[in-house]
Amino acid sequence: MNRFLKKLVIFLFPFLGFFAFTYEFYDDKSGDIKRAGYLFNSFPNYRENFSEYYHLEKYFDGYSDRDTLKQYDVLTIGDSFSEQGITGYQNFLAKGSTLKVLHFERKFHRNPVQTLFALTNGDFFENIKVKIVVLEMVERHFIESCLNTKEDSVLNVSDLKPRFEEDVIVKPDRLLSNRIFKFPFFAISRNFIKESELSKVYEFETKSKNFSVNSNQLFIYRIDINNLSYNNSIEKLERSNFLLQRLNKSLHSKGIQLVVVPAPNKFSFYYSDIKFNSRFDEPLFFKNFLGLNIQYKIIFLSPKMVKEEVDFEDFYYFDDSHWSPKGAEFVSKKIFEIIGKDG
Repeated sequence: MNRFLKKLVIFLFPFLGFFAFTYEFYDDKSGDIKRAGYLFNSFPNYRENFSEYYHLEKYFDGYSDRDTLKQYDVLTIGDSFSEQGITGYQNFLAKGSTLKVLHFERKFHRNPVQTLFALTNGDFFENIKVKIVVLEMVERHFIESCLNTKEDSVLNVSDLKPRFEEDVIVKPDRLLSNRIFKFPFFAISRNFIKESELSKVYEFETKSKNFSVNSNQLFIYRIDINNLSYNNSIEKLERSNFLLQRLNKSLHSKGIQLVVVPAPNKFSFYYSDIKFNSRFDEPLFFKNFLGLNIQYKIIFLSPKMVKEEVDFEDFYYFDDSHWSPKGAEFVSKKIFEIIGKDG
């Protein structure tokens, strides 16, 4: 029996070591980039810099709320950048103005562009009157979402009712079979290979300090580099622009104004500050967009514009792919500058 126990302990020792290492250094409550890249939580108190924002009241309505109105000034729809709750741009927009804001949550859709076409083709805007639609889409999926849109789709209010009780499903991370092996491997190997093809996350060093941590590190999703040629395509962007113009025309026929907010990837936003960035193609999405004939209102977020108007530090989260509450508040002000007089 003693020999068996000794062999069992020897067999289990590496697993217990991995488990202890992961338990000590992995933070499952950190930002999406930290979690996806299995990164050390080097600055565990970083999020305390935003603590004042985490206790805000909710000033906007969600479509899934039971006490929604029949008329709003603004409807917001988008991807994860639009799902930041009380620290999201729509909450700051409602908080800092008299605008009534309704958010159409992701539980009701997957592709925000197609959903807007479907809502316009259905009876949604007959049931809920809005003056302005703010469509937010992150750069990495902007063209893909547009080109995968079926403009003739229809979504009526009755079709949405079954989804009221649904929650956005988050796949559980199987600790014993997944995280305790991946975290030690990626956390240790990153010290030797900053741009490992095995990881979903790349690490770069920037010329200046962009976050309120003692580091010049920048973490970005690998997909933002892998998709550069696709998102740099002028032909694909032109097709996306034509589609948005058709959406704008469709909304305009119902007396609704369209405002488009492309959310930059962190790689695009900080590209000029990345050391040795010439190893990669320059992200041209926004530069190409500026050269198009745009017939709807759009907000371009560039580092230069942000630096001229607000404290640039922590515009995005250090440990996350999304903008921070500071960034979201800035975005809300830019939206209000465009729609304030019309809302």
